[in-house]
Amino acid sequence: MYSLFPSPNQSKRKSGVVLPFKPKLAKKQPKPCIFCGDTLHLQTFKGQIVCSACLQDIPTLFVCG
Repeated sequence: MYSLFPSPNQSKRKSGVVLPFKPKLAKKQPKPCIFCGDTLHLQTFKGQIVCSACLQDIPTLFVCG
């Protein structure tokens, strides 16, 4: 017989998707700054990893004369 209410012996199950955890990606180390080797406050400058302190010093590094 069909009922709108579940019978008491039915377990409540939720359907869902289990996503796999990839530990290799979780342990990925950040690349260091190309100038000082720092790994904090990193930004990208022309495709290279640079920390914010060295990023401010870049204009003085390339001044000619």
